[in-house]
Amino acid sequence: MNNVLELRGRKFLQEAKAGGGGGASMNSKTVVTTNHIVTIKTRLEDILTFWKSESSSFNGILLSVHYNRIVAKSNRVSGLLKGNGSNKCVVGAKFDKSKSKHIITYFLNYDDIEKSINMLEETFEIVSEKFNGEFTKAIFENTAEFEKIKFDDLLLSKSTLKQVLADLSYIETIAVESVSQDLKQSIVTLYDVEMDTKLLLRNLGIHLTESRMLEKNTVYLTQDELNILISKAPYLISMATEDLLNYTPEDFISLHE
Repeated sequence: MNNVLELRGRKFLQEAKAGGGGGASMNSKTVVTTNHIVTIKTRLEDILTFWKSESSSFNGILLSVHYNRIVAKSNRVSGLLKGNGSNKCVVGAKFDKSKSKHIITYFLNYDDIEKSINMLEETFEIVSEKFNGEFTKAIFENTAEFEKIKFDDLLLSKSTLKQVLADLSYIETIAVESVSQDLKQSIVTLYDVEMDTKLLLRNLGIHLTESRMLEKNTVYLTQDELNILISKAPYLISMATEDLLNYTPEDFISLHE
């Protein structure tokens, strides 16, 4: 089976060209408000609470960023989550139902989320006090506007603040993904949580033979085994299908676009 993962979509996305940086760029169609900042901060706090109470057998947090458009690699989060290392933490990518937005799944540490929450708290204060609760692309591109801010008194640097604001302009919401459809016996791809797949499933009560391991994170599960997985750890399922022959290359998108 090919290593291109995972998404049902209507088109391949080309891999981004190397180089051509230029710093953070804000979505021109979005105004970052204090309400939006609070909403994303609350979502991260709820996700952190969920994972701290979840008795998972792996160390880390799975969460999905729902973007408000199809985003180039350069416009994915790189201030929040794990900063510049966020793209290396991507373990899944798919389109939303409308095929007009990306949902990208990350595997992170608890500390990463706590740092993001702290960044959002400080960003909220700045946008509220210095910009009347709204931050636009015009403000973002006006260097003089940032002179209002005394960065010596802040945890955030100017470049980090700009990147966090840029991130927020592309984020619609953040959630823990979970399968919702009824699945029959299936070929299942699990998110990579840096743990041996057979051991991961064994800890859930699913014992696999080598013959049902199709790839590192892709396995064949019976109906009973699927029921166990869905009841105990539905957030592990990246993709499931009864027959991969039903899909064409156009139904997938590379993790590295």
